Amino acid sequence: MKAAEQRGLVGLLISLAFTVGGCAIPGTGLNHNAGKTIRYEVDGAAAATNVTYMFDHGQEQDTKVTLPWSKEFTAGQGFQVFVVNAQNAGTGSISCRILVDGTVITEKTSNGQYAVVMCSGS
Repeated sequence: MKAAEQRGLVGLLISLAFTVGGCAIPGTGLNHNAGKTIRYEVDGAAAATNVTYMFDHGQEQDTKVTLPWSKEFTAGQGFQVFVVNAQNAGTGSISCRILVDGTVITEKTSNGQYAVVMCSGS
């Protein structure tokens, strides 16, 4: 793994650690998005080396993905934060987006060699 890729991966992991938070209905412990359709999207000018995302059963990573990439699931009772991040395979732009029941709640773009992009929301 090249030094630039390692820095991108370390930054990605640090971002994930600081993103974990709650979106529960205050005083109930229930997720206000339970039962809603969540869609993660990643697109860009270059291929992505990996896409990492969180859902109600934990975290997963897809490697060597072809863009555009997307993943859709139904939020469970315990799922409290939506996170998707990706790193491009070389140069160019890479973008992510999170939709809840078809409404965009966040989207970001990053540019450059081995660029990392992260979207999070609740």
